[in-house]
Amino acid sequence: MVGEHLWETHRRRIAFAGGPFAIRQVADRFTGLQEALAQHGSSSVEVLDCPNRSIDDGIRIGGMLAERDAQHRPDAVFAVNDMIALGLMRSLIDGGMRVPQDIAVVGYDDAPVAAASIIPLSSVRATSSAHGQAAFDLLLTSIENRTEAQHLVFQPTLHARASSASADGS
Repeated sequence: MVGEHLWETHRRRIAFAGGPFAIRQVADRFTGLQEALAQHGSSSVEVLDCPNRSIDDGIRIGGMLAERDAQHRPDAVFAVNDMIALGLMRSLIDGGMRVPQDIAVVGYDDAPVAAASIIPLSSVRATSSAHGQAAFDLLLTSIENRTEAQHLVFQPTLHARASSASADGS
């Protein structure tokens, strides 16, 4: 969904900020981005290593990106979590870049601070009240030993905000 959103907002040089890939959620988010972009014929995603998945990682890679020439930096970054994304935005802005005009940023988790950021952060929300209800129902079922273990998959939602608006304002 993030890849599709960034493509629809005319982003073509997309990077992924995350790591380590041994963590399933990190690998799944990267794979989802790659698959969405592949549907549009794009196969290149720059990986920006963020081994600690922290604000400091975001600040570090933001500084690195701000130093690059425009043609050698991504025009969008999907961060594996909101902390990386917020650090990244801060560092990009401190480096003289405009978010989203020069570079779009999308995070993951939809932490409460995402919407309250000086530039509201687009973010994926994976939790909902349905998770709690499903967990409760599975627990009851398990206690009552009525069924075997179940595997549930919930569809996350993208909350598109100002940080990933189209560069051309459309």
